Amino acid sequence: MTLDDLRATKRDAIMAIAARRGVSGIRVFGSFARGEAWNDSRPVIVAEECALHKLIRDQVLKQAVPR
Repeated sequence: MTLDDLRATKRDAIMAIAARRGVSGIRVFGSFARGEAWNDSRPVIVAEECALHKLIRDQVLKQAVPR
């Protein structure tokens, strides 16, 4: 699955879950964001920047792709 596949198949469900919880800043990072995902890769979705630990925040945000 690619990031485009993820957007096409899961975006609405992800956004609905986020909306129910009052979250708006959805981003994907990791292998999906870099275009390096394998068939068994799982997307990593970050909902809120403030929830990221300070030791990984900068790295995650550099890789993160907005919804």
